[in-house]
Amino acid sequence: MPAAGGMQGMQQGMMPMANGGMDEQHIKRVKQEGNNQQLLAKNTGTSLLECFELSQIRVHLDQIQTAAQQTKTAAQLPVNPGDDCKVCGLTKLTFEPPCIYCTQCGQRIKRGQIYHCTLLEPGCDFRGSWCHSCLSEHKGDKIPWEGNPTGMVRKADLQKKKNDDEIEEGWVQCDACESWVHQICGLFNKGKNDQNVHYLCPKCLILGLETGQREGIRVRPQAMLEAKDLPQNNLSMLLEQRVNRKLEEDRQARAVQQGVPPWEVPTAEGLTIRVINNVIKKCEVKQKFYEAFRGDGYAEAFIYRQRVVILFQKIDGVDVALYCMYVQEYGADCAPPNRNVVYLSYIDSVKYFRPEIASHNGVSLRTYVYHQILQGYLDYVKRLGFEQMFIWACPPLAVSNAPCAACSVGMLSIEHLPVVTLVSMTALMLPCSCAVSAAGCQVGECILCVCVCSRAHGDDYILYCHPMYC
Repeated sequence: MPAAGGMQGMQQGMMPMANGGMDEQHIKRVKQEGNNQQLLAKNTGTSLLECFELSQIRVHLDQIQTAAQQTKTAAQLPVNPGDDCKVCGLTKLTFEPPCIYCTQCGQRIKRGQIYHCTLLEPGCDFRGSWCHSCLSEHKGDKIPWEGNPTGMVRKADLQKKKNDDEIEEGWVQCDACESWVHQICGLFNKGKNDQNVHYLCPKCLILGLETGQREGIRVRPQAMLEAKDLPQNNLSMLLEQRVNRKLEEDRQARAVQQGVPPWEVPTAEGLTIRVINNVIKKCEVKQKFYEAFRGDGYAEAFIYRQRVVILFQKIDGVDVALYCMYVQEYGADCAPPNRNVVYLSYIDSVKYFRPEIASHNGVSLRTYVYHQILQGYLDYVKRLGFEQMFIWACPPLAVSNAPCAACSVGMLSIEHLPVVTLVSMTALMLPCSCAVSAAGCQVGECILCVCVCSRAHGDDYILYCHPMYC
């Protein structure tokens, strides 16, 4: 739907017409009072680019246009003048749709494949999906589904769909030049989208800065704060200091290897680590499980502290979340068997880390930094008195690009570990090749490929591998 004021969301079928205008149904908007000179002078918080310097906006435009030239397809090129985004020069930008998995067999439903799903009902935030094979093999007119209070759903109530949905990037119109740009290309802030404020595209922001009609934002508003503005705590400071220290050590080591001064060796910059979630929660035991084991003294509920650790890197003026780790800490006051146990329930990353170079020990610098975060956290929780750490990892699917296919569950014993860290450095940095016969790993390094087995190394660790990209 078109947004209020001069900022309008342009959906599929609302593209500019051949004459450069817009479909009459969507051209109507509230033009902000005042001439373009007045518009260019205002900062409204509708674009993150308002915080950028002139050179940074130019770099932003150049990089988008370069990437567009490398990835453009015939379907993205404009058919008529005025149909394209004035930043990237393309028309339709689509995102990779979320993966859909069959509720019964757990297999991924491939693109273009027919499947059946439940309707999204109030109070239920997920859908059940079944591939055609599972639905056909199930006898009767109902199929089991936990999302329904009755535990079943009628086949007749399922919706037949084809996995071919496309998620298209929205559009926004500039109030000064009235051109249209993709919201992501213009770093548009949808939270400020109302009729009382205006939006300026990147080219108009450049024009205002070049002519001296506008000044960049000196003090960022609440909606545009940087990652470093997020509050710190002891854990985030410890991790950030450790990563910075290790990066400097790595830089010095690579300088020696290359025979050049350290300042000529590139390293990662603009890194920020924050604990964005730190709350006390309660894990309630499932009723049937509790009834089966309460005779053995099993508790009905377990109190734990949840922490979420995020690594940000400032890339071209924007803080990008690269690495995320969810942990659950069950302290000394928790009932067995969870007493003094940490569960690493989720860990993942995206491959945008810069620079893409190798560290002094041969692994990628990205992998090296992620190792330091994990080792720093293990050191932290050991000092707090925790004794064990469990890691749950979903085995990679056959169609995935994950580098390893190893065990899905692992446990770390801490009794014989050195004081410095829970996991020995040798274990954490061990190449996967030492356990090829056991894990079938064909890659030389993985972020969490702790390939340790008692036969090879004399320790009581159980082999485990969390599949993450190097």
